[in-house]
Amino acid sequence: MGVGDKILASEYNAIYNLMAPIVGPTTSNVDLGYGRTLLSSPVAIGNTVTSLQQTNLWKDLQAGYIHQTNIANTRVDIDDVEVGDLIRFVNVTNFDLFADDVVAFNPVSTDFPTANFDEASLLTSSSTSTSSSRSTAWGTGATSRIGHRVTVSWASANARNHFWNAGGQIRFDASLTGGTSGTSNTKDWDWNRILAEMGKIRIRKKGSNYVTDSLGTGGTGTSLGLGSLSTNSNTSGGFFTSPTRLYTKQGGGVTGGNPGTVPVTQIYDDNEYQINIVVPNTSQMIFEIVFDDGDTGTGGQSEGVNDPVDESVGGTVTSNLYTFTPNSNFTIGASTFDAIVQTAPTGTVDSSL
Repeated sequence: MGVGDKILASEYNAIYNLMAPIVGPTTSNVDLGYGRTLLSSPVAIGNTVTSLQQTNLWKDLQAGYIHQTNIANTRVDIDDVEVGDLIRFVNVTNFDLFADDVVAFNPVSTDFPTANFDEASLLTSSSTSTSSSRSTAWGTGATSRIGHRVTVSWASANARNHFWNAGGQIRFDASLTGGTSGTSNTKDWDWNRILAEMGKIRIRKKGSNYVTDSLGTGGTGTSLGLGSLSTNSNTSGGFFTSPTRLYTKQGGGVTGGNPGTVPVTQIYDDNEYQINIVVPNTSQMIFEIVFDDGDTGTGGQSEGVNDPVDESVGGTVTSNLYTFTPNSNFTIGASTFDAIVQTAPTGTVDSSL
C-alpha cells in the first residue's frame, strides 16, 4: 500500500488493541487499565477508517502518553489527523510507533509525573476530614498503643483498580507538637523526631505489587502483592488481630540508658509508628495507623525523675491521610482535553486516636 491509500480496519484495530488495555477501562487483567472512557473503538472488518476515528485514536494515545510522561508525543502531528483531513496510509507506521511508546512505559521502574496528580486530604463522603488528633496523655498501661483506623472506599472494584494502575496513591503523615517535644531525650521529643523524620508515607502500585515507602527519612517499607494483604478485619482491644504491616518507623537512635550500664541502650527504641492494612472486599481498603509506645523506661531520659520510668506522652498527636489522584490533560490549539482524570476515593473513620 502507498501514500494516500486508506487505512484498513484490521490495521486500525491492531493499534487500538495495543492502546486500549493500558489507557482504557480495566478488563480481565486487574493490573492494566487507567480507566479512561475511550473515544476510539474497533472498526468493523470490511469498513474503512474515517477521519473522526483517526482523530479519536490519536487523542486516546496522547492521553495515555501524556499521563505517563507529562510531555506530548510527536510521532503523529495532530495537524495530520484532525477531523476532515485526508487519511494517509503513512500514518499507520507512525501510529504503530506511538502505540509502542505507550506500551513501553514500565511503572515498576518509572514513576508517573507528579504534575499529573492532585494531592488532597482524604475526605469522607460528606467532605469532612478523616484526620484524627489527641491531646490527652497516653503511652502507659492501657494506652501504650493508640490507633487511627480509616476505611478507604472507591465507587467500584474497577474504580479501585484504575486508581492504582494509573499511579494513584494513599499518603500518610503525622506530628506531635507541644508537651516536652522541645526538650532533648524526652519521650515527647522522640515521638516528634520519629514523625518529623519519616515525612510523608505513600502506598502505590508498581506492576502487581503495592509498595509502601517514605518520602522522608528511613523507616521500613514493603512491596507486596494483593494476594499477600490480609482480608481479616477482626479486631481485639480496638486493633486488628491479623493485619498486614506496610510500614514501620522505629524510635530510639540516641545513645542513653542507665548510667554505668553496659552495653548502653538506645532511648525509646521500642517506640514505633506503624501502618497496617486489611482488604475486606474489592472496592475498599482499611488502613490502621498505630502509635505504639512500647518503651517502658530504659533510663537516661530527661524527664527530671529517677530512672528508669515509663513516662506518658504529652502534647498533641495528629494523624493525617491524603489522596494522590490522577488528573492529567493535554491541549490542542486553544482547547484542553482530559487525559486521565479520576474521582478521589472517600474515607470513613472507624476509630480515632
